[in-house]
Amino acid sequence: MFYTGVVENRQDPFKLGRCQVRVVGLHTQDKLKIKTEDLPWAYPMQPVTSAAISGIGISPVGPVEGTWVIVIFKDEDQQIPIMIGTIGGIPQDSSIADGIILKNDAGVSPVFAQEVVTTNDGTTEVIADPNPITEQTPSLSSNDSPIPTVPPPSFKGDKAKATAGIKALLAACDKVGLTTKEQKCSVLALAGGECNWIPVEEGYSYSAEALQSTFVSTFKGKPELATKYARWQGTREEFFAFVYAPENNGRQLGNTQTGDGGKFYGRGFNQITGRANYTKYAKLSGVDILTNPSILNTDLNQSAVVTATMIKDKTSKLVSPSANPDWFLAAKKGNGNDTGNGAAVRQAYYEYFYGQSIGSTNTNEKIAGSAVGPSTSDTGANASYEQGPIGFKDPNNKYPLKPLINEPDTNRLARGIKRGTNVEVKETNRVLDIRKGLSDETYDEPPSTYAARYPFNHVLETESGHVQEWDDTPGHERLSIYHRKGTFTEIDPNGTEIHHVIGDKYTIVDRNGCIYITGEANLTVDGNINISI
Repeated sequence: MFYTGVVENRQDPFKLGRCQVRVVGLHTQDKLKIKTEDLPWAYPMQPVTSAAISGIGISPVGPVEGTWVIVIFKDEDQQIPIMIGTIGGIPQDSSIADGIILKNDAGVSPVFAQEVVTTNDGTTEVIADPNPITEQTPSLSSNDSPIPTVPPPSFKGDKAKATAGIKALLAACDKVGLTTKEQKCSVLALAGGECNWIPVEEGYSYSAEALQSTFVSTFKGKPELATKYARWQGTREEFFAFVYAPENNGRQLGNTQTGDGGKFYGRGFNQITGRANYTKYAKLSGVDILTNPSILNTDLNQSAVVTATMIKDKTSKLVSPSANPDWFLAAKKGNGNDTGNGAAVRQAYYEYFYGQSIGSTNTNEKIAGSAVGPSTSDTGANASYEQGPIGFKDPNNKYPLKPLINEPDTNRLARGIKRGTNVEVKETNRVLDIRKGLSDETYDEPPSTYAARYPFNHVLETESGHVQEWDDTPGHERLSIYHRKGTFTEIDPNGTEIHHVIGDKYTIVDRNGCIYITGEANLTVDGNINISI
C-alpha cells in the first residue's frame, strides 16, 4: 500500500539519507501526541543506476524538511518506512494531501491573489501572489508600523542633516517606484551604512599599505609609487585622476578619457563611481550627473533620486518588492559593503526603520536558480528546531521558500521563466566594453542565450543555489553550470562557450598543453601580467 507523508527531519545520525516522515492516515497532525523525534526513520529507495554500497553511486540525499514523499513499508507493523519518491505541487500556507486540507495555525485556508507570468514561448502561467497576506496569518512583511524619519536615538552625527537626508530618500523612493516598506527601509539602511544619510565625497587619505590593497591595479607591487600617493596632500581631483585613470583602476569603471578619474570619483549617498555608472544612472534617473557630477553632493533631493534609482536597478528584478528580509539582503549584496562591520551596521539600520528584527542572516547568499531570496533558517547539523504543535510541515518554517509560495515546485528555469533566476544575475554581472589590445575597439561578454520552453529544459538546483541545466528546447539547446556566487559556464546553441569566473581562477596542467585558435585572439589584463618560462 502506498502512503504520502511530509519530511520533518533529515538529520540522520547514521548519515544513510533517512528522514523522519509524518505519514498521512497513520500519524496524527498533533505533534503533542507524536513528536517529530518519535517518528520512525524512513529509508530512501535508490535507482538501479546507483550501486548504493561502499559509497558507489549517487548520495541518497535530496528531500528537505517540508518535502512531500511517497512511502511504502518493509514490515507488516509499518515501522520501517521506505521513501520511493518525492511529490511536487503548488505550495501554500496550508498543507494538502490526499484530499485532506490541513488548515494553518489559525484554522483557516487562506485565499490568494494571482499574478500572470509570461514565459519565453509567449504563453502565460498563472501563479499566486508570492507574498500573500491575510488577517488570519500575518507574515513578517505585514509590519505596518510607520517608517521613522529621524536617525536612531544612538546616532552621534549631525541629526538635522541626517533627518533631511532620510526624508529626501523616502521621497525619492516614491518618485522612482520603490513603494513598499521593505524597499524603502532597504534604501535607508544602505545609505545609512554608507554615509549616515549625508552625501559625501570619496576619501583619498590612505596609507601606502592600504593603497596597494585597495587600488590593486595601480599600486600593487609598486611600493615607491604607493609611498608617493600615501596621505596625499594635493587635491581630491588630482588623486583620483591618477588612481582611476583608464590605464590604472579606471578601465573597469568605464573611464575611457584622461581626467575621467578626477571627475567621476565616488559621490552621494552610495558613492556612485566611474564614467559608466554616471552615464547609466544619469539616463535612468533623469538627473544630469554626467555633466554636473557635483550635484550628487550639492542637491540633496536630486542625489537621493539617483541613489534610489541605482538600488532599484540592481535589485528589483531579483526579488519580490514586499519580501522581508529578502529585498534588503539582495539590495545589500548588490549595492553595499556586505562584509564585516559594514554588513552588521546596515542590518541594524534596516531593523530600526522596519521596526522588527530579522535575526541572523547569511549575507553571502547569491540569488540563483529559482530561490529568489536567501533564507534566514539554519538547516545544518546544529540547527535548532522549533517544534510547533502542528505536523505535516517543515518544523523550521523555511520550506517551502516564502518567495515561491503558490508557484509550481518545478524550477522556474525549467518552466521558461527568467524572473528571479540566475539568468538575471548573469546579465547583471556581464562585462562590457572590454578593450582589444591598445586600440579603441572593444567587445562585450555575450549575454545568456537562455530561451527555454517547458518541458524541454532539465534543471538540477541545490539548496544553496548551485544550478545545472541540460536544455533541449528546439533551436535553443544549451548546457549551463552555475555556482551560487555567480561563476558559470554556458554553452550556447552554436557551441560557443562563455566562462565567467567570480573570484580567482587557477589552471594547473601536469603534462603538455596546447591552445589553437583559428580566428582572432584578444588578451586584456587590467592589472599586472607576469610570465615566467
